[in-house]
Amino acid sequence: MAQLTENDVLLKVISRTLSDQTAIRSLANRDTGRVDVKEGPLIDFKQACDLNSVFSVQEIARDILGFSNSNGGLLLFGVSDDREILGHNVIEPRAFREAMGRFAGTRLSFRVGSCDVAAKGKTYILPFVVIERASTAAPNLLQRDIEVLPQKAKKVKYRVGSLFYREDDQTKVESPGDGLFERCLLLGFTYATPRPRSGLWLADDRPGFRIYDHINDRFVGREDEVTDLLAKVESPRVRGVSLAGMGGIGKTELAIELVLKLWKSAQFKSIYSGTAKNKMMTPLGTQNIDPMFEDYATLQTFRVGWDSNIR
Repeated sequence: MAQLTENDVLLKVISRTLSDQTAIRSLANRDTGRVDVKEGPLIDFKQACDLNSVFSVQEIARDILGFSNSNGGLLLFGVSDDREILGHNVIEPRAFREAMGRFAGTRLSFRVGSCDVAAKGKTYILPFVVIERASTAAPNLLQRDIEVLPQKAKKVKYRVGSLFYREDDQTKVESPGDGLFERCLLLGFTYATPRPRSGLWLADDRPGFRIYDHINDRFVGREDEVTDLLAKVESPRVRGVSLAGMGGIGKTELAIELVLKLWKSAQFKSIYSGTAKNKMMTPLGTQNIDPMFEDYATLQTFRVGWDSNIR
């Protein structure tokens, strides 16, 4: 471990090439009882985590969003701002995810754990959260307003749709507005969704390749249907699959999941997704959206454009 810098350690733990516990122990100085690395773009310290406090949950959710929209990071609990190791109770992962999900959504990729650290003749428990950078084409945005003083004042400090990101040792914010798209580009994202009022959410969009992402945070309970559809699509005797049914039963979400599975299987060189829908059920209720095509003729026009991009 001596040959690695503190920054190397953080990058390796975020990328899963170094054990979480090994990394954290290497950052703790057992002689001084302090963490050797300072707060920065990849690490932040929290003295406490109180899942019963809305204020505490909001502050942590804000930092998790910031790391996810930057280069990932490590949140270490039981450490003071001046890097003194204080210790902390173990944090229950499921309760933590549920608390964070109210503000940060459930698309975030992070893992929760605890590490025992020896320092100044004592053993301390340091809970941690390792956050990975968002792998989608759009950043993770705030899902619920954050107030100045939760449950006391109703003045909103951060609005739904705010974009948090890390800069040096600070979590900064880009509020919803004209600057949001530019900030997305600076952070390496291709667009500033979710935009449920104007279109579907894209998981990836580039010449010759376009796939949508789920509108809702979770896709559960449809494993049998997905398996059946995958078998049909992968069969050489099947040229196409049609999904039919009443409005609102989840046909679009099922189709999106099918395409995502096909994409991840890496069996196809090109995948095209398009929609003629002008309304969709989203977490915000029924919303108007912009269709990519309105009839078969415009669909064919879109396909010609897609095909020309990959020749």
